[in-house]
Amino acid sequence: MSRPSTQETFIAAGTHVHGAVECGDVRVHGRVSGAIYAEGEIEVAGGGRVTGTLESASLRVAGLVLGRVRVRGQVRLDPGGICEAEVACSHPCEHQRAGRLPAPQLTAPQLPAPQLTAPQPLEVPHAAARAQAQAHRSTPRRLDPRAAHPPARSRRGLGVVIAVAATAALAVPTSFTVASEIPDVIPYALQLDHEPLPTLTAWVVVPDEPLLPVMRTPRLDDIHWGARISGSLRAQAVRWGVRLEELATLNPSIAPKLRLERGTPIRVHHAATNQRGMSIGAPNRGRLVDGVPMPEGEYWKLRGFRSRVYGTQQTVHHLVRALTEYGRRFPDAAPVRLGDLSAKHGQLLPPHKSHQTGRDVDIFYVRTRRTQGRHARPTFDARRNWFLVKRLVDTGRVQTIFMAQRWRRVIREAAQADVPQDRVRHYLRFISGDSDHRRHMHVRFTCDGENPRCRAHSIVDRSKPPQG
Repeated sequence: MSRPSTQETFIAAGTHVHGAVECGDVRVHGRVSGAIYAEGEIEVAGGGRVTGTLESASLRVAGLVLGRVRVRGQVRLDPGGICEAEVACSHPCEHQRAGRLPAPQLTAPQLPAPQLTAPQPLEVPHAAARAQAQAHRSTPRRLDPRAAHPPARSRRGLGVVIAVAATAALAVPTSFTVASEIPDVIPYALQLDHEPLPTLTAWVVVPDEPLLPVMRTPRLDDIHWGARISGSLRAQAVRWGVRLEELATLNPSIAPKLRLERGTPIRVHHAATNQRGMSIGAPNRGRLVDGVPMPEGEYWKLRGFRSRVYGTQQTVHHLVRALTEYGRRFPDAAPVRLGDLSAKHGQLLPPHKSHQTGRDVDIFYVRTRRTQGRHARPTFDARRNWFLVKRLVDTGRVQTIFMAQRWRRVIREAAQADVPQDRVRHYLRFISGDSDHRRHMHVRFTCDGENPRCRAHSIVDRSKPPQG
């Protein structure tokens, strides 16, 4: 059987998959009744529901999982995630405060009663019998988890088998063959009988959505921008607001005075794959280390002057992911306009009070032109803006979305028409209504969990009197 694809599979909201799914990584926003076999990570987002067997390297749950779970790595529950299933994992499972995971239930499997029969005498010459016994003692015996029927054994060996099988009953009934020396059994590290992975046998029916099983996102360790104008490398540096020395270092094959045609790819960022960017301090009093520029894409549009399009790798990655899902859902829509993120090294970015640590981004609202009388007037597109907000929150890395109070009410009405009421309250918890963000939404992503120098919230100067 061919190996599963290492690319990501996305099951959109409103989708109901009845068959088995085999993939590399998978994100579930809809409903899956069959089994999911993944080489990488399975993420069940908020609103996702899986009732079949899950087998992967790691599992992250923000929705509902009812099937049997077999994970080679770690299981993580996000707030609101529910996993009511038999769970077997190689590392201790992480319990979030709002998640729910059943306690392991250790039950001994039903073993068939031993069939005791009288031994049959063997008519073998004494010399041959001694040679056969000597060869049997010198042959090493190993633990074989694939043995269909364990051989006959002594009472002592049978007791060890029952103890090992009771631990294995946490996942599935498992067959073991006992050797003379049994290795230490570590909890959550089980020898399982793995059957061959099935192939995808069902069509994915998405109502009112295109069939898009695989989503590709650009690499963030090697980013190129297309030349905006016909001119030299110096002209591109002035146009983008970046240093010429940096462009010359990243593009040694391009002479500074060589005339470049419009659209010529120019490298603007190259870093090691483990360079993640570091957010230091608070959003309104901090800085950015090893910032990653926002790449160009067909579903979003950057400003011409690009000295303010830098962020942490986590911010850029999840922003690209949400915008890509939006563009694939609405392929005929205009690209989403992006505003400021942060400067390359963060710090103060007028006229913003925040945007200093690479975790803030301004996204202009999606508007649709509608004809009123003789004039075409752009209006707030509730359906598309709600889809974008939902995808941003579903990344699990958004801390707060600031938007005008009137648009928050519109988003709430669109959410009530799309998801259950408990999910509406879940999404609205991330949206903060105010009177400032009337033309764009301000999205703030969370701190990287591995960065202790990042401060989630802004610093409030209580020495100054409140304005207004």
